Amino acid sequence: MALSGAGEVGFIEEIYYDADGDIASPTWVLIPGVQDVQESATKNVAEIAERNVPEIGVVPTHTSREFTITITKKNGNTNYDALKAAFEDNTRIGIAAMTGPVATAGEKGFQAEAFIVGWDNDGAHEGNSVSITIRPAANATTAADFVTISV
Repeated sequence: MALSGAGEVGFIEEIYYDADGDIASPTWVLIPGVQDVQESATKNVAEIAERNVPEIGVVPTHTSREFTITITKKNGNTNYDALKAAFEDNTRIGIAAMTGPVATAGEKGFQAEAFIVGWDNDGAHEGNSVSITIRPAANATTAADFVTISV
């Protein structure tokens, strides 16, 4: 990864969510206490059912992407509770993985309507880590995309 900003390593520096899942007109909320962000993507490959047997095939233009975000667990924290509720209730959220503040012109990142598909709790105690896996929604109203903020 290249250096970005004042000595910070990596591309993604800030993660935001939108509770109603509509990224066309989002109200972005910064997720505090982000310890780590991992992005995983594959292109042109998909699982295809062939006579009810899953096969991996080449599907041009198909992209599969997911983010795994590790945050500090803190019950009673509004943001933590909102993410946990979205996972438990299968609710779509908006997600923005940005190079800096989401409202600052020139910042870049990935925005999507998404579902939290994994919740890996490191333990029962507050202060422990929780890893959250997020994937863009297949039935999104607004397509997932890389963006550059212009305010």
